[in-house]
Amino acid sequence: MKMRIFLACILPILPLQAQITIERYHLGILTNIQHVMAEDTAHLAVSPGNPGPAQTWDFSTLANHLQDTLQFMPPAGQPCASDFPTATFALKISDEIVYGKDDNNSLEFLGICSDPLGTGNVAIKMLPPERWMIFPLQFGSSWTDVSRLAVQIGTPSPPPDSIRVVSTVQRVNLVDGWGQVVTPLVTQPCLRVKTTIYQVDSVFIKVLGVWTLFGTPEVTEDTEYNYFPQNGFPAVSLSINNTDGQLNFVKYSLTTNASTPSEALQAEVTVGPNPLQGGPLQVRGATPGSRLMVYDMEGRCLGAFYLPAAETYLEVPDWQAGVYLYRIVSEKAETMQQGRLVLMGN
Repeated sequence: MKMRIFLACILPILPLQAQITIERYHLGILTNIQHVMAEDTAHLAVSPGNPGPAQTWDFSTLANHLQDTLQFMPPAGQPCASDFPTATFALKISDEIVYGKDDNNSLEFLGICSDPLGTGNVAIKMLPPERWMIFPLQFGSSWTDVSRLAVQIGTPSPPPDSIRVVSTVQRVNLVDGWGQVVTPLVTQPCLRVKTTIYQVDSVFIKVLGVWTLFGTPEVTEDTEYNYFPQNGFPAVSLSINNTDGQLNFVKYSLTTNASTPSEALQAEVTVGPNPLQGGPLQVRGATPGSRLMVYDMEGRCLGAFYLPAAETYLEVPDWQAGVYLYRIVSEKAETMQQGRLVLMGN
């Protein structure tokens, strides 16, 4: 009996070490969806882990101190939409609207609509567009972009007559590892994208019709690590300042499946009996090859159970009586079902 329970917990994890490829269709339709990231402001010494194949990147101890909500919307009707006619989606982040374009080859950043001085929205274009992702994304993929972001604002009380802020950004991207990433909510297969960002910010002022560089340009160099599951939204994202080695931020996803579930995932899945008091747990309606993930109420993953058929009976380990969380995850890391599981004492 103990050996069977041991295998039920260990064997489902093995397929997670398979290499994955991310295609455009994995992202779904990038409108009318939300993606929520939690930021840990205390783990200042967290490590991005190692590059290479078959890695395990463990971020299970991260905490939820702050939250950012990314809201994807259709571009039509959004502020500055006419300035980005090729945009296929608009992304609302706080008080800004970020415009993007996606096709079968790449996911691009076109620019921002913002109100930096409280005097009205200004379209800030990224020229040429910056590629966030390329497709197919797989181990060894690489790409480099050099783009320019400029905003010019008239001042209400000259001089100066206008201020222009210019940012030149070079992003060097490499998919340098694959394996599984562990967060407080989920363990899933991922590709790691390492991005080195070189940025030069310059401020120019216009006085009596003449533009002059104001001060000294600010030069920064950061390295970002994004751990992408197949739904295309980072499970973990962290940034390191290359000058002093300090962590700029570390975030993890609270949205395990941001895209709209496909029709195949909308089939009814049942988990029972619930409450469960001894005996096996029955899972019906799940896609063969999916997994039942079980967590405690603090989000720690307790086990991953492989579901080989549409109807599977599982022997539950000898956990304490109480309330647990569960998720059924497809082979593409899409959530099919989630809820609470109550275990009764014997």
